[in-house]
Amino acid sequence: MQTLLNILLIIILLSGPVQQVIADSKSLSQQEAVNIAQQHIEGRVLAIKHIDNTYRIKILSSQGTVHILLINAANGLIVSADK
Repeated sequence: MQTLLNILLIIILLSGPVQQVIADSKSLSQQEAVNIAQQHIEGRVLAIKHIDNTYRIKILSSQGTVHILLINAANGLIVSADK
């Protein structure tokens, strides 16, 4: 019985990092982040950077103003936007 518990414990400990890798691989692509940003502010993308778990997207609106949006790369939520 103890051997079975040890095996179960090893399986649980080894599955943690694997689940984390799988969760990390579900982040947004750059194009998906741009699509989200352009739904919020219509315009031309001037620049995009992926820093840590955030996309920083700079958009030139049709009115000629520059906007910067921060989008969470894990869930697609807009973290910050100057509108």
